[in-house]
Amino acid sequence: MLFNTLKHTYNLYEGVTMLSIGFGHVADTFTSLLGEFATIQSSNATVYPVINLLDKDKQPNGKTYPSEVPDHFSVAGLLKSGVVYNIFYRGGYALTPGRSQFIWEIDGEDGTIRIEGSRDHGSFISLEEPDVYLNGDKVDLGPGLGPNNGAFYSVSSAWKAFAEGRTGEYASIEDAVKNQAILDAIEKSGELGKVVSL
Repeated sequence: MLFNTLKHTYNLYEGVTMLSIGFGHVADTFTSLLGEFATIQSSNATVYPVINLLDKDKQPNGKTYPSEVPDHFSVAGLLKSGVVYNIFYRGGYALTPGRSQFIWEIDGEDGTIRIEGSRDHGSFISLEEPDVYLNGDKVDLGPGLGPNNGAFYSVSSAWKAFAEGRTGEYASIEDAVKNQAILDAIEKSGELGKVVSL
């Protein structure tokens, strides 16, 4: 899996990082679809030690900010189902023609599902509808993001389900705790250079 985020500014003093926000959303989607992590082995790097701040048109405004956090992550291991996974998450690359911001391949005995996004928020597949391929053939998912699907619909439908007392249709505090444990394990593995079990 390959993920890329655009050049963003991060308020480093409040813990907002690529790992805590961007990768956190990816991990949530990943585990919701494929199951929970059993082991994590990670490494990271700060490829861009200086952040170029952007204006409202996403153009450099001449101001820079030192980066204090990694912008590239490699995470691999086993899921509790025994499936081997490998995730590469990166940031700092410009959105240019032909460059995918998000690539996710799920490969099994019966074939391959490939999910790809090339728009602004490519790794946030609930915001930017990706292209989906089954064994190389593009799958028609019907109408694009609109009032009845996408992130904004998901959030409003989740609040409605919560208000009506329905469970299992939205993320819970338990899901958030599990997700935070994943992020903590990624940081710990990167610091220690060892496999971490969950």
